[in-house]
Amino acid sequence: MLTFDVPYTSLTVAPLKSKARCIEKAENEYEGDVSRIIDIVRASIVVENENQLIAVAKALEDAKVVRLKNRFKEPPFTGYSDALYNIEIEGIICEVQLHISAIVAHKEENHKYYVYFRSFFAGNFG
Repeated sequence: MLTFDVPYTSLTVAPLKSKARCIEKAENEYEGDVSRIIDIVRASIVVENENQLIAVAKALEDAKVVRLKNRFKEPPFTGYSDALYNIEIEGIICEVQLHISAIVAHKEENHKYYVYFRSFFAGNFG
């Protein structure tokens, strides 16, 4: 798992996904089945470069990864790239987002388009 030996720029634990957003996501993506939501508990790791990205990705392999969305390989329509790891910790599925700092600089601008369009695409674009 992630230790002080693994280089990264920042680690942020996000607030829990809101009840309203969970309901919206369940309706748009999972036919109302809230039990399929696996990103209520979230954290974000930011790295500076590809070497750090690889080091963190290797460290996350030690966790129980139940799903990986590699949006570096296939970015959504906004062009934003990251990797979303869903890992199981003591029976709870959590999301760990892995970002490169140069791309994070553009996230705030891109995020407003994502929020606007996600319901139109019912979450099926990234």
